[in-house]
Amino acid sequence: MLTRDLVRAIRDLRERLRLPKQADASRLWEDLAGDPRVAFVAVQALIDAPGPAVLMLKDQTKPPTAAEGDRVERLLERLDSDQFAVRQAALQELRRLGWAIEPALRQALAAKPSAQTAAALEGLLIEARQRPGAEALRSLRALRVLERVATPETAKLLEALAEGSPAFAITHDARDSLTRLRK
Repeated sequence: MLTRDLVRAIRDLRERLRLPKQADASRLWEDLAGDPRVAFVAVQALIDAPGPAVLMLKDQTKPPTAAEGDRVERLLERLDSDQFAVRQAALQELRRLGWAIEPALRQALAAKPSAQTAAALEGLLIEARQRPGAEALRSLRALRVLERVATPETAKLLEALAEGSPAFAITHDARDSLTRLRK
């Protein structure tokens, strides 16, 4: 029964994407961040309509900037502050960023921080793995679409994303996707 519903949902989305509308593209973008079944249908619909999908993903996905990477570095430094309120504010913001900054969290942990900071970083990494968050899921699913569409235009978009700040996971994941695409 579930398979039949899924096939019907994919067919419905394919029909809507034949005449792409802004509302459909926006909804599919939102669907990438949602429930896995809904996201699966959205991924398939985007793969089946590569032209509109690439245009939409080009508009929606941007590489993280150096300034964003610098901001993450400042937040990581604040984890070692003498002031409790400063540490807590930094921890909350890093928690909100979650999986998106996993490479920066790992790098900070590898730098042998104080025991208190190391414990905070380890906790953030565990949380990021257990609950990646809607934005993280959307990013991963968008990269999956780009990799599966596999056109010169998607390769350019992946190259642009791979040039982003190394503090962010999407930069590393885009590099991995690009490597697989070139094989």
